[in-house]
Amino acid sequence: MTDSSPKALDRVNFGRIDAEKDQNILDYFVSVGAAGKTLTGKYLVLGRKGSGKSALFRYVASNTKGTVVELDLKDYVFTAHKALRDDAVVDAFKYAESWRFAFIIAMFSEGYSSMPLRLRWRGRRLMRKLGAGPDKAPLRAIFGWLARVREIKLPSIGGAVDLGGYSVDPKTAKPFEATTRQLIDQLQEILVKAVKISPITVLVDRLDDAWDGSEDSLKLIGGAARAARQLADDLQQDGTAPAIVFLRTDLWERIGFNDKNKFTQDTVTLDWNNNDLAQVIEERIRKTAGLHEGIGWETIFTPEKMRQGTSAQNYLLKRVMGRPRDIVAFAIFALEVATANGHSRIEKEDIYTAEARYSEHILDELRDEISEHVEDMEAVVNSLKALERRKTSLDAWDEAAIRHGINRSSVTKVRDLLFEASALGVLRANQKTAYRFNDRSLKIEETGNLSVHPALLKELGLLDA
Repeated sequence: MTDSSPKALDRVNFGRIDAEKDQNILDYFVSVGAAGKTLTGKYLVLGRKGSGKSALFRYVASNTKGTVVELDLKDYVFTAHKALRDDAVVDAFKYAESWRFAFIIAMFSEGYSSMPLRLRWRGRRLMRKLGAGPDKAPLRAIFGWLARVREIKLPSIGGAVDLGGYSVDPKTAKPFEATTRQLIDQLQEILVKAVKISPITVLVDRLDDAWDGSEDSLKLIGGAARAARQLADDLQQDGTAPAIVFLRTDLWERIGFNDKNKFTQDTVTLDWNNNDLAQVIEERIRKTAGLHEGIGWETIFTPEKMRQGTSAQNYLLKRVMGRPRDIVAFAIFALEVATANGHSRIEKEDIYTAEARYSEHILDELRDEISEHVEDMEAVVNSLKALERRKTSLDAWDEAAIRHGINRSSVTKVRDLLFEASALGVLRANQKTAYRFNDRSLKIEETGNLSVHPALLKELGLLDA
């Protein structure tokens, strides 16, 4: 049974494309199992850009028992971390100790009010010593960021956070002093006792901002994951892990170390199949339009067949890259067109019209994702346009790239970036295309033939052949 009232479309709100700014995201949150797992001691959440990490971050923050510290690392003092390293561990984790320090300080400061007086007193004394010890310069920078930017109240450390525009010179990098490590260990011992009384969880987002393309930035990111794992082992907190790191899958895969497999059982990976993505839209229709469960698509979208005899739902799903952000964006644009056309439901001509704007949006997303890692993004776009058709080959890409201004030495690197972003997929013998978003083991050289993702065809002006 459907609600054919014209008002049904008027009531629909697909939300925002950027989940972190969607005030209603928790009203229609779809977990696909990841949410429950994250609340049971997992300390690493992996997902592609747009895969729902920000939405899951907010869900976990709202459903975690005890004290929650939300560490959005935008504008974080990464230089302070680069001024502190641990030479006693494998190189990939040389920054783990400075992350452990930041997490412990945040946990103690936010959980301070619920601790017994004896633990508060001991913690304050240790905080003062850390703010005045041999590593005080970078440690104070971290103190200051927590206090000023994240508005975490640091108890009884006075001038230790009064740093104004203080910055740390990474050229002064040196190993942690032994006394600093001892003080951090003692503060952690306080947390071991505190979390038995009331759990404390640090949620770490925007760690991706630390990546500048260098190996050292990957080590900085790897250190945060190592610190989260160490705290999970040392604190043995019930329920959620003491620290949960949210990170892009491709960055995690770039980090190499010999015991990486030890993280597997404690990692949540955000993967979405077509049924899950369809449910994202179904749930938003149900919650905002007040419809019965299971009739959202058929009520709001046309029952007429699209090109190649496919349904509206399948037409949209074929043009997403396995991410909630994509299906939400396409639905938003289609709704706007239908409303402007005065339709009582989203008709197929509304979808075709919206597809052009959606394709432009996906190309903009691609620009955001890879432009920092290529010399000339417009040369990349022009190279894709020069392919003329969706189906192509490795050799055709190389030729188009060189012809349109990409340095010969960078052709393979750019191609691999497009492949990692799923802008390019592997065209197999059965004429089906496989993409990295649904097969992380996929290799671009598998067949020698490529296919541009359908989402980009309109904006690039490519023929679907």
